[in-house]
Amino acid sequence: MGRKTNEVKAKERFFRILLSAGFTDITKNFYKEKGYSEEVLANYSEVIKRAFQKGKYIINCDYGVARILFDWSREPIGFERISDKLIALTIYLSTLKSKSSRTKFEVYRNSVKDLNDIYDAVMTSYPYRRMSKVQKDSIEDARTQLPKLLEFVESFS
Repeated sequence: MGRKTNEVKAKERFFRILLSAGFTDITKNFYKEKGYSEEVLANYSEVIKRAFQKGKYIINCDYGVARILFDWSREPIGFERISDKLIALTIYLSTLKSKSSRTKFEVYRNSVKDLNDIYDAVMTSYPYRRMSKVQKDSIEDARTQLPKLLEFVESFS
């Protein structure tokens, strides 16, 4: 009975990666009304609402899903479905200073069927037909940073 399900393992791994990437667990402050005990908060296999923050970027986890922020919307995805590439992209998005910096990633989000495909879209295409030098440079920066972040994420087996 002490075996962990794949969902719990995936969730715990996701949380460990976020914490190692510089996110802070802000569950206690974000969900004050829940009154979670320190014991519950310390156990990442618990099925509770959680929140992680890096800078102004927040990932809200509602029980069985993480809500990944792209520009103005938070896309829900089950923990077992979150690929290493999506985690790397999430970490990259947290380094961007504003919501408007993530606008181009919302365009990528709208061009793919699955959140896990956004990484590949960033690496192989541009979000707009006509891009300014600044926009193009920001995509090139993402293309430089994402493989490094993916390597970091994959080290958490």
